[in-house]
Amino acid sequence: MISTFMYHDIRDSEIYKKRYDLKSFLTIDYFKKHLDLITKKYKVIKTNEIPNYIDSDIECAVLTFDDGLKDHFNITEILVDYGVTGTFLIPTLPVIGGKMIHSHKIQFIMACEDEDIISRKILEMVNTPKKQTYETYSITTVKDNWWSKDMIFITNYLRYGENNKEITNTLFEDIVTKNEKNFCDDFYLSEDNIYEMVSHGMEIGGHGYTSDILNKDNSLEEINKSIDYIKNFYIEDIIFSYPNGVFDDTIIEYLKEKKCKFAYTTEKKEIYNNDLLRIPRFDGPQTILT
Repeated sequence: MISTFMYHDIRDSEIYKKRYDLKSFLTIDYFKKHLDLITKKYKVIKTNEIPNYIDSDIECAVLTFDDGLKDHFNITEILVDYGVTGTFLIPTLPVIGGKMIHSHKIQFIMACEDEDIISRKILEMVNTPKKQTYETYSITTVKDNWWSKDMIFITNYLRYGENNKEITNTLFEDIVTKNEKNFCDDFYLSEDNIYEMVSHGMEIGGHGYTSDILNKDNSLEEINKSIDYIKNFYIEDIIFSYPNGVFDDTIIEYLKEKKCKFAYTTEKKEIYNNDLLRIPRFDGPQTILT
């Protein structure tokens, strides 16, 4: 049996507390507790070893890390100390272009201002009826949702609403910082970081070019630019992670054309078959030690 665990931010931070206190993220000490449990229960393997263990009786785990964060360089030494490796799934543009992932902008906006104030600011910038807009975008289909109605509205509108990217950029500049490039340099991996991680045996995969959700209009470019970039790091097997877990059969065909061997979803279950372009993953922070 193989279980795959997904991680994002792992850091000790006294700033942006509203973000880092969310259950999706871990402190460094708490991540070590995860590793203590995982290394006792599982044999930790690399992504490219999955085919060797699918039919094995050995309980295995794969550790994956999305979004190309500086945190992941900082915890590489911890992984080495534990004698395990990770698969790091990196969006291209934040590393080479100094541009933030859109969803990260939303998260930091919410970390820097009260949700009701952000909601009002968004509604001031929309052209549609305010009450109707709020009610439309404050509905979630997520099971066991623990977010407030304002959090749902902000996230949904800034992801999917009319002029969502323009409004997000305005809010990010007004509320978080006007210097996006400097913010990116502190928040995301550098190419030197990635090369050093590879030298320690870590696997590198793609997470899109911008890490925007893939669709019929952007998926070919997102996949091409992502995979072409990670090849710079002497990758033997091409690995990909679907941004926000969204994909369809057409996207899978694109990956096959690019000779991608492994692709990660966000479906929460053990690996149960040989469909290596639909590999499920548990959310580590919300699965281990809960």
